[in-house]
Amino acid sequence: MGALVANNDLSYKVEMKKVSSMVKIFLEEKSVTGTENMILVSSLSSRPITLKNCAQEPHVVDLCRMLVAMGVSIEGIGTDTLIITGKEFLNGTEFRIGVDHIEVGTYAIAVMITGGKLEIEGVSNADLDAIVTPLSKFGLIFEQNGDKLNVFSDGLKSVEKIFTNTWPGFPTDLMSAVIVLATQSNGVTLCHDWMFESRMFFVDKLISMGANIIIADPHRVFVSGPTHLRGRELESPDIRAGMALVLAALVADGKSVINKAELIERGYEDAVGKLQSLGADIKKVV
Repeated sequence: MGALVANNDLSYKVEMKKVSSMVKIFLEEKSVTGTENMILVSSLSSRPITLKNCAQEPHVVDLCRMLVAMGVSIEGIGTDTLIITGKEFLNGTEFRIGVDHIEVGTYAIAVMITGGKLEIEGVSNADLDAIVTPLSKFGLIFEQNGDKLNVFSDGLKSVEKIFTNTWPGFPTDLMSAVIVLATQSNGVTLCHDWMFESRMFFVDKLISMGANIIIADPHRVFVSGPTHLRGRELESPDIRAGMALVLAALVADGKSVINKAELIERGYEDAVGKLQSLGADIKKVV
């Protein structure tokens, strides 16, 4: 892309030089953040830039649509190949972001493990197949009613195996929550996340709460359920694992304290308020 990068200990100096020819870049990994960063850089370049093997998640699509509204030309939105012709200065715009599919799945799980019902508004145009299909196998029932999605269950059951994949496959960011769901489902579930080496490293905290989990390797765990969980004081290791601990605390007997809650709030806006609106006995201690 014409960048000259110089590293001096803890600092980087980046200098852009003009490149007149078309640039083609193949992303070795379908990274959401990597794709978004490349899209942003390309949006300020007046020459066409082709990005291949792009992530296709809904928030990547949202970013592309917003940039188009700001004056950027982007072909192939929603596919793994994007052709971007940017401009030096972008226009202002007003844009409404789409439904957060990870939030939809997380709160659906929260309600199901506690035996409740959930109505989610504003999901008429959301692409939720990657969430609805796998969770339905656990016994969750999703009913679309206009722009509302109703979620309930007649009983939770295990599935033989659930595994992550690049979009439109089951998202890795929901695996931690699904492990908690499996602790309350009847039977044994193999949870397999091949994408991130550290995804399963939080399950020792669930085990301390009483979960019946066998760690096969860094990518796979066997979860037996249902199990009665007990309240504990725990520390959130990251966004997704932290929210999974909150879910476990909702169904556990007794009081739980989840420290480093600021990590959870990076990925779940007003999580405490939303859970309180669903009837959870939860509060944030500042």
